Amino acid sequence: MSKKKYWKSFEELESDPNHLELQNNEFSEKLPGVDALQKDIPEGNTGRRDFLKVLGFSLGAATIAASCEMPIRKAIPYVIKPEEITPGIATY
Repeated sequence: MSKKKYWKSFEELESDPNHLELQNNEFSEKLPGVDALQKDIPEGNTGRRDFLKVLGFSLGAATIAASCEMPIRKAIPYVIKPEEITPGIATY
């Protein structure tokens, strides 16, 4: 096993106290629009995990709704072909 320690910035190398505090509170910010959701959520503390849960559920629901079977439409050929229609040639 390697005992090497890798650092990403000079603050991390020097163990700057401000950097360590920011590193501990890296994901502490709240989502915007939490005030609008507080009437539905009693605690009012929604984090990124809750947001991703709702996002994943809505994406899954939309995928399932879009993949529902459509009614089958059968093409019926002409019994008597109109003269102005030629197969393979566009009519626009």
